[in-house]
Amino acid sequence: LQLAPSGRALRVLARLDLITAILASGAIPGDSLDIEAMAYRDDALYLGLKSPQTLDGAAIILRIGDFAAALRSGWLDPKKVARWQEVQLRAQGASGEVIQGVSDMSFLPDGSLVLLANSPKRMPPDGGGALYWLRLGTAPQLLRRFPGQKPEGVTLTEDEQALMIVIDRDRQQPRRGRAAGGPQ
Repeated sequence: LQLAPSGRALRVLARLDLITAILASGAIPGDSLDIEAMAYRDDALYLGLKSPQTLDGAAIILRIGDFAAALRSGWLDPKKVARWQEVQLRAQGASGEVIQGVSDMSFLPDGSLVLLANSPKRMPPDGGGALYWLRLGTAPQLLRRFPGQKPEGVTLTEDEQALMIVIDRDRQQPRRGRAAGGPQ
């Protein structure tokens, strides 16, 4: 997308059919897909899935390599789509432990990720989303629960000293907040 000189409209410069390539890649089980999170790093697009999960309930993060070239050509080779991480995101719901899927993610300067998670549609409710810190090669670390709330967006603040988190409040005005005690 490119912002128009007026600053009031976006113009589409390129587009790709992600769904067809992802389904053809074999990187996910089944043929249903709920992509909620996207992050870009080192010419790769990372997609965090709300669903499906793996057979053991892990959330899936896909990696699409050489993404800029795919955008330029207008075609995404399914071979460029790979399952990058399987992440166990589980929270205590009203009826016990429930599975969560990725609702947003953002890379930190050290290459680790912060993940927001909520329970997928048509799955047992989690009683509120959560913020996790994922350092590659380790299990995700729960940083904060959001009881009764649905965190849907996360990014570093401009000074890179805190996380900006956006909470989905359904029909109410969106709310922003800073996550204290997050990764440094």
